[in-house]
Amino acid sequence: AITAAIAAYIVSLSFLPFEVATVGFAMLAARIFGERSLIKGLLVALAVAMAISLTFILALETLLPGTQSIVERFLL
Repeated sequence: AITAAIAAYIVSLSFLPFEVATVGFAMLAARIFGERSLIKGLLVALAVAMAISLTFILALETLLPGTQSIVERFLL
């Protein structure tokens, strides 16, 4: 199941912003691995997506995969 989720994530990056695709993938992966709480899964997924986005944009100064980043639009 996780292989299908990864494949869907890769495909979704071609038409969704990085954060949206990453939150969706992280929530799905959490469910696959047994997380039962949707709220907890959503909060962790949002935190992961924001941490990755901020690291790539601010610290590494590089582009993220996918269509334009939502965080990048607000920062630049």
